[in-house]
Amino acid sequence: MVSATTQADITSADKTGIGFDYQYYFFLWKLLSLEIGQTVGLECKDDVHTDLADDVQILYQVKHTIKTSEKTKKPSNLTTFDIDLWKTLSNWSKVITDTNASRSTQNEQIKFIDKTYFVLASNKSESSNNEFAKIIKSLQEGEITIEEARENLKSLKKKLNLMQ
Repeated sequence: MVSATTQADITSADKTGIGFDYQYYFFLWKLLSLEIGQTVGLECKDDVHTDLADDVQILYQVKHTIKTSEKTKKPSNLTTFDIDLWKTLSNWSKVITDTNASRSTQNEQIKFIDKTYFVLASNKSESSNNEFAKIIKSLQEGEITIEEARENLKSLKKKLNLMQ
């Protein structure tokens, strides 16, 4: 019998190097932070995940960089064009629509999104010039509507030359 491979299996981190160490330490931090009724996992649902007592889950994509700014000596910024950002968004969209995890219909996908938080955890510095982050923040703060955010993201996608 052949078993189907889920998107979470495909994006599992390489088990060598500082990136995995960073991910493992993040996992240990989440483990030590658990409250009653919560569980944590490593490389199961995402890089790290936490299941809360109320059937809500938090999926963490953990990204680490060794690159630093020559000027500030801090980790490099998470920029609009950062491959880690776009790979993370791509992975999450595939997780949401993963037919091997019984999410082939829009209703199943919405049900999954309603009980899931997505977190990009990184040692990269925040950049005030990150256009993607600006769009999300404006949406969260009610400065733009979901339709405006969607249009802004489409425009950004064109800028990034990600048209399919």
